[in-house]
Amino acid sequence: MKKLKYIFSVVALSSLVTFMSCGDDDSSGPSDIDRFVGAWTASSVTLNDFDVTSPSYSDFRITFNSDGSYITVGGDPVFTNTGGFWTISSSSASNIGLDVDGVAVQAGFGADDTTLTLTFTATDEVIGARTSGLAGNYVFTLAKQ
Repeated sequence: MKKLKYIFSVVALSSLVTFMSCGDDDSSGPSDIDRFVGAWTASSVTLNDFDVTSPSYSDFRITFNSDGSYITVGGDPVFTNTGGFWTISSSSASNIGLDVDGVAVQAGFGADDTTLTLTFTATDEVIGARTSGLAGNYVFTLAKQ
């Protein structure tokens, strides 16, 4: 009987140690900042659900840098060519809030992080990345380069 208890104790202890060492395989992937960093080009741009990609944004490119700066090319009249600064203001599993030069932007990634959608509302006032006369709801669908 002592031998049976001993064997049972060894098996139980071994099982406990094995399960404890398994832990979570936390392969959390890239941080939200890392997901943005890089050059993105416009696949489509809509203003109030109307496609304005061509000719206005057919050459649009935005580069998010890890230092919190961004540079745009071909983004006039909504984005300045000189760029500015961005920060992550909030984050959930499916939606990331950005602050792009004071403009609230909602961002969402495609399944493989090679597609990025930026959604924001521009008013008639000039603030950072916006210029007057272009009021409306914008959706920029971007592809990572």
